[in-house]
Amino acid sequence: MKKIAVGCFLWGEWPEDDPSLGREYVRKLKNSAARNTTVPYDWFEFGDYGMPLTKEFRDYRWNLKKMFMFSEESGLREYDWVLVLDLDIVITGNLDFLLTYQSCHLVTCRGAYQWQKPGGSIIGFDPKREWCENLVLFLRDHKTMVEKETRGSERKYYHMMSGDMIFGEIRYWQDLFPGKIVSYKVDGYVPEASVVRFHGKPRPHQVKEFWLEENWR
Repeated sequence: MKKIAVGCFLWGEWPEDDPSLGREYVRKLKNSAARNTTVPYDWFEFGDYGMPLTKEFRDYRWNLKKMFMFSEESGLREYDWVLVLDLDIVITGNLDFLLTYQSCHLVTCRGAYQWQKPGGSIIGFDPKREWCENLVLFLRDHKTMVEKETRGSERKYYHMMSGDMIFGEIRYWQDLFPGKIVSYKVDGYVPEASVVRFHGKPRPHQVKEFWLEENWR
């Protein structure tokens, strides 16, 4: 049986308007994933309350800290498939398709507003692939340039590296499973979807709608 890990990141003062809710976001994400999967997996959390980031990755600008998940230090190399979820998603349906689909490429969401560019709400990858280490090594060797070009954006780093021989191509969940992952800002609530992405404001705790209260718990 393949070993699968599912988890998230939490560090710093987040959400910005009420950082005390950070742990509640993690709890609800963890519980929601467990309710909506039949595939066995191990849960992990990186950041201030779970496994701490090493100093190297803590010092990277903004969301480039998430490159920790591709490093050997993360401890994820023992798994065959890793799924990393942003905290501001609401799970509304079965997630088995995210865990059972496996690829030699990085799999992520398309940008909600820039469809041709990668987003970062849901990342799937095989941590044993050589490109994982290459992604980390390139960042280490070109830290100043990458931070300047991406302004610390994880998704902009993926876009920068896409097609490069040390990283390769990107696959997109929306292409693989149409209609299963939607944007609250663009699509609103879609009953047939399994994940509603918020990617910014409003955050889930700022929205009072029946479907969210039923699923985000």
